[in-house]
Amino acid sequence: WFWTTDVVRVPALGCANQSRATTGTGSYTAEISSLVGPQGRVIALDIHPLAIKSVKALGLRNVTTVLSACDTGLPDASADVVVALDVLHAFVRPANQLREIRRVLNDAGVLAACGGEHMSVMSLVALVRQAGFELCQRNKGQHRNVYLFRK
Repeated sequence: WFWTTDVVRVPALGCANQSRATTGTGSYTAEISSLVGPQGRVIALDIHPLAIKSVKALGLRNVTTVLSACDTGLPDASADVVVALDVLHAFVRPANQLREIRRVLNDAGVLAACGGEHMSVMSLVALVRQAGFELCQRNKGQHRNVYLFRK
């Protein structure tokens, strides 16, 4: 997900909260949509058509969906925050996908990521650092730790 400074804008990488066997429900997108409020904009990006369908079915007015593995369609430096929860392990070409995240983040932008049960913290941090990000903060959550990275 991404936020921009003038209009809160959030494209989701892996927009649906996925279970092991099925496409997800879109709960991450719904949470972010609620956080940014009616003036914000969420762009939910996922590789799977059923995840996109799930998110569309939620009827969230501030959410636009994008079916893609990498290309967000956003202008350079247009995002304040990218949230990638439990999705980095599934990137087919992580260097390309992280390059796209870096491209759309503005200079003060933040990537918020966690690997969940699929990726160790060391692997997550190493992967994101290889893409030119710097770890700046760890937020301990009730169910997961979220790591914040800057360009």
